[in-house]
Amino acid sequence: MKSCPHCSASLEEDAVRCRRCGKWVVGERDQRRPNKKAGRTRKRLLILGAMVLLAWALWGIPESTINPREILDLRPSRGTILSAMESDLQSLVALQAEHYRTRGSYSGNPGALGFTASDGVNLSLIATPTGWSASATHEEHPPEVGCAVYGGSASPPRSPISPAEPGVIECTGK
Repeated sequence: MKSCPHCSASLEEDAVRCRRCGKWVVGERDQRRPNKKAGRTRKRLLILGAMVLLAWALWGIPESTINPREILDLRPSRGTILSAMESDLQSLVALQAEHYRTRGSYSGNPGALGFTASDGVNLSLIATPTGWSASATHEEHPPEVGCAVYGGSASPPRSPISPAEPGVIECTGK
C-alpha cells in the first residue's frame, strides 16, 4: 500500500489517481516514460513513408531521361569498342571496293555506299575519285582511341593512327 502525496489517503500500489482528492499520484518520471511499442511503430511508419515517397518520385521520372549506362557506369570496354570500329572499317573497305568496281570511283558518302556505323562509332570519311581514307572513333572514349584505314591513291589519315599500308586497318592500343 502507498499513500497519496496530496491528502495522505491509503492507496493500492498500482493506483495512479487518488480516490479521495482525485489528484494524480504517479510521479513525473513515471508519467514521461516512453512507450517502446509506440516508438517502434513510429519508426516503421517513417520508413514506410520514405519508401512510398521514393517510389512516387521514381514513378514520376520520364523513361527518356534515364540512361542505365550512366546509372550503372556500364561503358563498353576499350577492346569492345576497338572491335566495333575495326568491324565497321572492314565493312567500309568492302563497300568502297564494290563501289569502285561498279562505278570506277570511290565515294565520300557513307549513305551512298549503304554503310551504317555501329552505335557510338563516329566515322570520318574523305574520298577522291582515285582514293579514300577513313578513321573511326567512339563517343565513349577520347579521340586518341580509334582505328583508321585508306585505299587507292589517298594519303593515310593522321589521327587517331596512321596506317602503314593501304587496305590495312590499324587501331590504337592493340
